[in-house]
Amino acid sequence: MDKSLEQAASAGAPKVVTLANFAACTDQEVYNHVCYRMARQGFAQSMSDDFGCAYRGPGDMECAAGCCMTNGEYRKLCDMARFETPGWPGGSGLEGSSWVDLQAYGLVPSDHYELMLGLQGAHDKSPTAGEMKAALRELANRRGLSTTYLDGLSH
Repeated sequence: MDKSLEQAASAGAPKVVTLANFAACTDQEVYNHVCYRMARQGFAQSMSDDFGCAYRGPGDMECAAGCCMTNGEYRKLCDMARFETPGWPGGSGLEGSSWVDLQAYGLVPSDHYELMLGLQGAHDKSPTAGEMKAALRELANRRGLSTTYLDGLSH
């Protein structure tokens, strides 16, 4: 078990956030969940050679938004984006499409919109673990969220 995963486990897992319960969660619950999932992968980015940031990347990596989807929800979104959404801008599927696109086409809930954009930005613009943790902390401070959970995951 790597050090980040050990720290995540010792901090206690937060409420699990999925698209199914997304609207019922608070901003703090979404934030803590994403921090936990980022810690499990060493605060590393989920990147694809084809799309940049990837909801699901190589080695079971996930971006901040991808953390809020079960594998089943992700597969369903991929199919919906590809086959069932008229005028879908994402081309052949979900990857390469932003949370803004997913929300505009009604594929994800509209709740926590600004928070999700901030979480994606913290993930996408932070190539190192230290930078990602700092960006997550700064996002929490801007949005009036507690960093207590994140601080418990930090080295």
